[in-house]
Amino acid sequence: MKLKSYFLYLFCFLFNIVDITMAQIPGQRQPDGGNGYLVEKTPCLSESQRQEIIKKLKENTIELQAKGTLNLAHSSVFPSVKFIWPVQQTTGYNDPGFYGISNFVDEDTAASVLDYGCGTRSYNEHRGTDIFTWPFTWTKMDSNAVQVVAAAGGTIIGKSDGIPDKSCAFCPSCNWNAVYILNTDGSICWYGHMKTGSVSTKPIGAFVAQGEYLGIVGSSGNSTGPHLHFEVYNDYTYTQLIDPWQGACNKNGNTSLWTSQQSYYVPSINKIATHNAAPVLSTCYGTEAANYSNTFVAGSVLYYAVYLRDQQPSTSGLYTILRPDNSIYTLFTQPFTVYYAASYWYWSQTLPSNAPPGTWTFRFQYNGQTVDHSFVVTTPLPLTLLNFSAKKQNNYVQLNWQTSNEQNIASIEIQRSRDGNNYTAIEAVAPTAGINSTVNNYAYTDANTQRGQNFYRLKIVDNDGQYTYSNIISIQLAYYDQYAIRLLGNPVKNRLSLLPNMVSGKAVMKIIDASGIVADINNVILQENVRMDIPVLHLRPGNYYLILDVRGQRYSMPFTKQ
Repeated sequence: MKLKSYFLYLFCFLFNIVDITMAQIPGQRQPDGGNGYLVEKTPCLSESQRQEIIKKLKENTIELQAKGTLNLAHSSVFPSVKFIWPVQQTTGYNDPGFYGISNFVDEDTAASVLDYGCGTRSYNEHRGTDIFTWPFTWTKMDSNAVQVVAAAGGTIIGKSDGIPDKSCAFCPSCNWNAVYILNTDGSICWYGHMKTGSVSTKPIGAFVAQGEYLGIVGSSGNSTGPHLHFEVYNDYTYTQLIDPWQGACNKNGNTSLWTSQQSYYVPSINKIATHNAAPVLSTCYGTEAANYSNTFVAGSVLYYAVYLRDQQPSTSGLYTILRPDNSIYTLFTQPFTVYYAASYWYWSQTLPSNAPPGTWTFRFQYNGQTVDHSFVVTTPLPLTLLNFSAKKQNNYVQLNWQTSNEQNIASIEIQRSRDGNNYTAIEAVAPTAGINSTVNNYAYTDANTQRGQNFYRLKIVDNDGQYTYSNIISIQLAYYDQYAIRLLGNPVKNRLSLLPNMVSGKAVMKIIDASGIVADINNVILQENVRMDIPVLHLRPGNYYLILDVRGQRYSMPFTKQ
């Protein structure tokens, strides 16, 4: 009997182990949505634009040398400097990753494509390395989240700024915002496509140290999305293009110019997040919607997403959602079958109405990397929130919400965020006293808005000091109203006429040619709805930009001088 009892105990013990183990084996799930990033394959500069830039850089270089502020190192040897990575996250942003690489230098001089690693991650005659921001590339540009920094120390020999950067289509005739640096060893780096108004204020001839700020990653010129074009030449003759990547197919030799060269592919996690609605990523400015949320009411819908760089076929990701006591709520894998330079995938599921309140964890594991993201689940609101909306009014945001069934509410606090994660209180609104089953209307005007994406939520506090949060809403505010100042007639001959519709006051006016060179600069006074005529007879025929800086706001308008 004792032996029989022992085997029965052993059988039950083993059965429990198998049962527990089987419960932890993740199944496979396909996402509710998502996609791969489509890599641009269009030249950043035309050949005529490139030659125009080189001509101007040579003129600047000769002028600086004549002034004794520049020592030229003409060399036929390979550059001796070592480059640091030319982009970095701005202080306050700390995503696990924030960029990807779309194109390398094309090593093939014929019609085919060949990159340094003997692959085809380039396009015909591409002369640089294209580094794109990811994810929410336009939001990153608006919030100045990714900086361009000097890969090596040197002297600024050229720069251009003020060129529009929010195009949704290619513009082959458009120049870019850029900085050109002659490095201490004589090699030269080009940094192109920067955000308008972000280029370093240091003048031509000034020295910049390695790692020093040059601008913000943008999308000026022939571009449909923010990225940095990084191009290197051996010296000021511009006769030898340099590919800084070490690889068997680098025709300049198998030598790396990076202090620490990345692998050809870097399959990794750029970001994971939770959302109150499906994230929307778009190639066009103003249509992205991150819909970030880190607070959810029990019984509401939870969206969660991953954002990857260099997604590889024959790999998979492991998704886990943990309750506050670290027990598993959700566990599954997603197989990947296609390569993408960048990708995103999202899921949704309804939290139980009795979901335990507290801090939950969304965990994602991919290619040996584990990233955790915390979110909070709260008990249902002590009121019924019928709607919560945001609407743009001029440069303000009008918030409106309706409630019913308010029960012992102490206050309703309005909170705002720049990134959808970190919130600050901007106002507290007194609720209807006591218990109220009628519909209550609330309104608040936020006059201290921020350019780009603005996120809002309500913090509902009851009389016992307990609180919970509403859903999060967001609204995109453009950098300026494109109709605030209008050009009256284009092309122009003798004068350029403009009409300020919603702008007045002192302004700095610049006229910049297609290569980014300032052709004219003046202080002017704008009067609302009063026409202003600007003499342009002295300008040579060609394409220009009129730049007006008014009370911290920049307006940029292209025009053609005949």
